[in-house]
Amino acid sequence: MGLCGVSLGDIGNIKLDNNGHATKSVTTNRWSITDKAVNNIIGLGIIVHGGTDDYKTQPTGNSGPRIGCGVIVKQ
Repeated sequence: MGLCGVSLGDIGNIKLDNNGHATKSVTTNRWSITDKAVNNIIGLGIIVHGGTDDYKTQPTGNSGPRIGCGVIVKQ
């Protein structure tokens, strides 16, 4: 896949409820789930940080430790 190692952007801060649940809806033209699209994100990783992104400090936005990760899959 052509995007390995490339950051496709920040999805913003997500606030969790008291049970640790949240929902996030994102609309962008930077990502695709189309099989042969150059910006296809299926199979790429996603990292969850434990703090709030300050949108200034790079590359992690001073957003705290990495507390989770996963692979983006299409169901």
